[in-house]
Amino acid sequence: MDVLSILRKKRQQVKGLSVEVQGSRANQHPRVYTRFDVLYRVRGANIDPQAVARAIELSTTRYCPVIGLLGKVAEVATRYEIE
Repeated sequence: MDVLSILRKKRQQVKGLSVEVQGSRANQHPRVYTRFDVLYRVRGANIDPQAVARAIELSTTRYCPVIGLLGKVAEVATRYEIE
């Protein structure tokens, strides 16, 4: 929700946003998560890639409590695609 809100404030014409998360777990027990890969798919017209990158950065470093929590126990990598 943070990314969508930031993009709208940046006046981006976002028509849709989806997020996919995949996790990697340790080989040994307890098989805790060691890495999360987060893919943001942004749909809309004339979307500025720099605006998307900045919105994700702000979300992950300031606003998203889930990524803040997960980032303390595992690596969190983000990327995006514009459709």
